[in-house]
Amino acid sequence: VIDLGWSPADLSGGPILAAASAAGPITLHALADGRLLHPLPGHENGTNALAWAPSSGPALLVSGGQDGSVKRWDPVAGQHLGTTKRGSDWVEHLAWVAATPPAPGATAGPARLFAAAGRALTALAADGTVVRTLPRAAKTLTALAAHPRGGALAAACYGGVTLWDADDGL
Repeated sequence: VIDLGWSPADLSGGPILAAASAAGPITLHALADGRLLHPLPGHENGTNALAWAPSSGPALLVSGGQDGSVKRWDPVAGQHLGTTKRGSDWVEHLAWVAATPPAPGATAGPARLFAAAGRALTALAADGTVVRTLPRAAKTLTALAAHPRGGALAAACYGGVTLWDADDGL
């Protein structure tokens, strides 16, 4: 197992733990008793990263893999929803960024998924559509961190950290 992630809300009777294997498959387990809910095929040659969508919408799990793609999964049904190919570099880091809370009475924009593959950082909509490809990092991206209140993303590479305003045109 190379990555783990808890569902942000109770699904199918309780929280779900997703486990990604460097060999490829992803497994979903019930917290209550540890039973296997669904095995997912994951990515050819290996799955590197998992990220659960914020709980404001339907249940959604995304994965990044050594095949250079981001895959979307329905964790309740155990179904593959779609794939967004990002090139030949491994997708190694994923982070959901919530929109900054709006002024009172306004509605928040959609959360965005950021995927790091090599030096490339891409913003995706929940349906897998590429929203924006950000300027390439100077070196390989080594970590992503979303601000807990939304609106900002930190991307680390060897030699530094870049802060992005995730609401700016994303």
